[in-house]
Amino acid sequence: MSCPTEGIESAAFGNNIDTLKDTIELKHGRAYRIYNLSQKPFRKEKFSQHVVDLGSQCPRQGTLVPPPISLILKLCAHVCKYLSESASNVVLVCCNDGRVVSCVAACSILIYFGVVRSIDAALSAFVIKRGQIELTRSHIRYLKYTARLLAAMRSPDPLSVMARFSPSECILSSITLLGVPLFNRLRSVLVEI
Repeated sequence: MSCPTEGIESAAFGNNIDTLKDTIELKHGRAYRIYNLSQKPFRKEKFSQHVVDLGSQCPRQGTLVPPPISLILKLCAHVCKYLSESASNVVLVCCNDGRVVSCVAACSILIYFGVVRSIDAALSAFVIKRGQIELTRSHIRYLKYTARLLAAMRSPDPLSVMARFSPSECILSSITLLGVPLFNRLRSVLVEI
């Protein structure tokens, strides 16, 4: 779903916070948890400690950049733990628009639980419930990474699964440089700081 809203924003974008709270609590009582993957502020106290705010860990560029894989895996593990506590527990995922990032999260959760066997099946399940959605190649790639990592975690021999990653799929994500060499006039290194 999209983020709960209030006031004028509620009139423009819908998903009024009070209506949403009443609807959720009417259907599910207090057996729900909302996972917030947006940076949009809303009054979480309205939901009486039922909101897990992960939006601060999501990129600020909106829906074009998928959430980090570490966040997706953390979300899946947290959802699994919460849903395993009781059969009546329900999980809701909200993001800025209620579509793209929520789709990545929902499909990842379906793959995590083994409800579906492929990314296409997860996307089809999402489309049936939420309607057609356009994901970028980055979003699809992140779903593939998530599926492969989960397969590796479930495998009795994780190294064999990880070996299936082709070298062309390895991406250098960061470089850490420690210390800057100090040069003299002759360009020879004096001391490393």
